Amino acid sequence: MKKNTKWDKLVEALRKEPHLLQKRITPAKLAELHAARRAFTKTLGGYENIVAFVALWDTADPNWFEIGTIWIHPEKRGTFSCRDLLKTAYENRPVGSATFLVTLNTRVAFKAVDMGWQIQKGDNWDMVPFWKRVVEPWDRYDSNSQIAAPGRLLYRVD
Repeated sequence: MKKNTKWDKLVEALRKEPHLLQKRITPAKLAELHAARRAFTKTLGGYENIVAFVALWDTADPNWFEIGTIWIHPEKRGTFSCRDLLKTAYENRPVGSATFLVTLNTRVAFKAVDMGWQIQKGDNWDMVPFWKRVVEPWDRYDSNSQIAAPGRLLYRVD
């Protein structure tokens, strides 16, 4: 893959967002997900100018996907809808699969609940029936024992 592609530019922008899981974000991986219709973009002013992004990430359980790396360019926040990104990812998930998302953004959480996701109450996600089965240790934690993540866990099974 040549340098300075739209994926390189997107990764550069995503690296500025410390709340995103950084280890999995590479130009090659984003291009691979997009080619497989598991990552979705909004562009402005041409195909190369990505201003919004979301991905369906694999988990340890093949029947569960994380809707993650939800991103809107800082100058376009309020212009592009997070709701549209969530809807696009959810509607393009493999048939019969379940989804979850983790967010620090209250507006994203409210939009997801409004769209049918359930919000996990409490902060010990190890108690959520599917959590240990789908999530491998995250790069933001030293271990995955007794994870009490800094955010909201939402999930949808239908």
